[in-house]
Amino acid sequence: MEKLVYLLWRDAEEDAGSFAKRSVESAGPALVRLGASEVALHVADGEADLGRSVPVRDAHDPFAGSASFWLPNVDDRAGFEAILREASARIAGYLVTESVPRDFDRRDWPDGARCPGAVMISVFPQPARLSREAFRLRWHGSHTPLALEVHPLWRYVRNVVRAGSRRARPRTPGSSRSTCASPKTCSIRSASTADRSARSATSRASSTTRRASSTSST
Repeated sequence: MEKLVYLLWRDAEEDAGSFAKRSVESAGPALVRLGASEVALHVADGEADLGRSVPVRDAHDPFAGSASFWLPNVDDRAGFEAILREASARIAGYLVTESVPRDFDRRDWPDGARCPGAVMISVFPQPARLSREAFRLRWHGSHTPLALEVHPLWRYVRNVVRAGSRRARPRTPGSSRSTCASPKTCSIRSASTADRSARSATSRASSTTRRASSTSST
């Protein structure tokens, strides 16, 4: 089995609500019907009111959502990409290796339903001063333990990019998906030294971050 992650963009003239509705109610079920497993769609969502949460650092061309799923053979992805292109103005696809340093302690909502809490999708740049191996060691050995220590994460999924589609932008060595159990727990506690360290680490590691609701794992 191989995991694919796609960043999704909406047309500039389309509102976020209609894009989210089409992605969740049309594209998601279509991916499942075609044979994808463990489908997860995350879309920018006005209902995910995060208040004073981790700042969103958007690039000049921020994505509006992401989709991930598993296939037995990555060579069979064309039909799945067609579904995402039908629902989006543009897509960028990545073949990834998944690690889950922290998983849900419970999973009591049905497939196809909105996941409780709020999700932050981060796409990381690789600093020019670091080799890919040095970047991986810092991300896995330093940043991940720090994030799990100082942030109230309910689930943390780490995706190391093995290959990107030929036209995939941004070019990235990896992405992460951080889930908080509720919007309140995403708030930054301003008085803590540990939190100040976490904000610094996030600033160094994250160039493109989207707050989103999490919808379905099937």
